[in-house]
Amino acid sequence: MNINETDFTITVAKKEITPQLSGTVEKPYDGTADIDETLASGLTLTLQGVLPADTDKVRAEVTYQFDDETIGDDKTITGTITGLTGDAAGNYQLTATEVTGKGSIQKVAVSGISLNAAQLTLNVNGTETLTASIEPENATNKDVTWASSDNTVAAVNENGLVTALKEGNAKITVTAADDTAKTAEYEVEVVAEGVLSKVTLNQTELSLTEGGAGNAGSDTVSGWCGI
Repeated sequence: MNINETDFTITVAKKEITPQLSGTVEKPYDGTADIDETLASGLTLTLQGVLPADTDKVRAEVTYQFDDETIGDDKTITGTITGLTGDAAGNYQLTATEVTGKGSIQKVAVSGISLNAAQLTLNVNGTETLTASIEPENATNKDVTWASSDNTVAAVNENGLVTALKEGNAKITVTAADDTAKTAEYEVEVVAEGVLSKVTLNQTELSLTEGGAGNAGSDTVSGWCGI
């Protein structure tokens, strides 16, 4: 009896598995919808239908993102599965490549505000630009407002530019738009033009006789004097 050999192919269907997402993310607002690996650690992607023997042999590669970047407490998170990895990955196929969950994007409140200086003396018509620093650096709203206690003595614009207008004293206040209880103050003394002059001395005392000279050393101290 003759036996004929015949070529044939056996196709084994891949087992279907369904991804499910659990957990949540609380993200500080940063102006983006991105979820990095650290934040994503609060999420768990489970592959339903994987055989017990393959539990540690198949994993899903997934990236997560919020539906938008705005602040909110009940926001949708979408996980996009880009593939399966592991020794048993070839035995399975996904029923879906996207999963959804819930999370929140939280406002980062201003904790403090400071200025680059505390006081200044200006001549009439002199100017100085103040710089406000908001804490923390990732605060959601870093806007500030500026105000002068006496706009006839010293005025300040929305950029912190102080202009001395007449002799006197004024207080410049910067306020965080996020929390009006967070403020910093700057004292301005305005003196007449020609009265203020900055000199640099190398010592705190110097005695001179008429026609004599003092030796200015290398170490200096600064002060103000009238001229």
